[in-house]
Amino acid sequence: MISLANRAKDRLKVLMVDDEDTVRSLYVYYVKRYDVIPLEASDGQQAWELFKEHRPEIVITDIRMPNIDGLGLLKLIAEEDSETEVILATGFADMDVVIEALRCGAANLIEKPFSRGVFQSQFERSLKRVSNRFEKKLLLLELEKERKERDLSARMATVGRLMAGLAHEIHNPLTFLKGNAELVNQLFIKHCEHSGDQSYSGKITELLGDIEFGAKRIESLLVSLGRFGNISDEPKKLISLASLLENCERLTRAKRPPNVKLETVKVDPTLHISVHRVEFESCLINLIINAFEASAQSGGTVTVVATPQAEENMLEILVNDEGIGIPEEVVDTIFTPFYSDKEGGTGLGLSIAYESAKKNDATLTITPRPQGGTSAHINIKYQIVDG
Repeated sequence: MISLANRAKDRLKVLMVDDEDTVRSLYVYYVKRYDVIPLEASDGQQAWELFKEHRPEIVITDIRMPNIDGLGLLKLIAEEDSETEVILATGFADMDVVIEALRCGAANLIEKPFSRGVFQSQFERSLKRVSNRFEKKLLLLELEKERKERDLSARMATVGRLMAGLAHEIHNPLTFLKGNAELVNQLFIKHCEHSGDQSYSGKITELLGDIEFGAKRIESLLVSLGRFGNISDEPKKLISLASLLENCERLTRAKRPPNVKLETVKVDPTLHISVHRVEFESCLINLIINAFEASAQSGGTVTVVATPQAEENMLEILVNDEGIGIPEEVVDTIFTPFYSDKEGGTGLGLSIAYESAKKNDATLTITPRPQGGTSAHINIKYQIVDG
């Protein structure tokens, strides 16, 4: 017996067509030992409707039937799907019928009456061919996936060299900015103490604090950019997901369009993930900013939510937006460096997010939402840390 247990989510479908109930019952009895879904039709017209609805991989049909006969059904199926295995059964087999059936694409032809052994021999040949075609398609899909991953890795290496150069060039003006922000803060505090005017001190101190915080963040990010495309030599740290999301919300505040809201659903404070913090934050920040940009015209809400999954120790972080969405045909190319469908876009945001997730042993996928907009899915292992 041929096993198709690993054949995908759906079981094999077999359509059995004969105007005699006893013959169809015999077919069902013969195929019940196989892991298949049996479908029955009493004439060619009913069989054709069932075929269009269920797309069975194997069809067993009598030749002499009302409405559409077996040869007519064979021709219709061959035009619709040439890979369908059609086995013709007839009690009136002659050379002309055999030649016509084979010419029209019949897989096998069985002469009635037939024994169980003859039926199963012919049926298993078709079953084996279906299985081989399916395995071939899976292999081709895997090979194509590997080819795309190799191409993406090569592009990432090129981007890595570019990022290392940019990091070096940015470092000097950043040091200047950071130093001047600290100096302005000190001078402002002295001015307030001398003049006694405290009317704006709180707000200005807060803004200068944000500038300093952002400068330090850029400084840390430059270190990550310098090793973009390489595995970090720094150990991962166990970090509270709640604090990480809070940081991301703060760092993306200035990028949020006025007509877009950001909602970060509160997470259990005991949820922790082991990551390179700067790089993983970079992943989330790029996803949130990408969601902002996609929603800028239509407005709406960008939602960040983290949910533990049924699979042991796996956590899904979702970044959902209500924006323009991503066409199905470009989903496979959005992580390619320098690909962008936005005017003025660099095409690096999602590439950096993908690379950052990968370096933290997380997976990142982007899918269109049925109700409109886009969902970014990050899947990563988590730990529970009390206290």
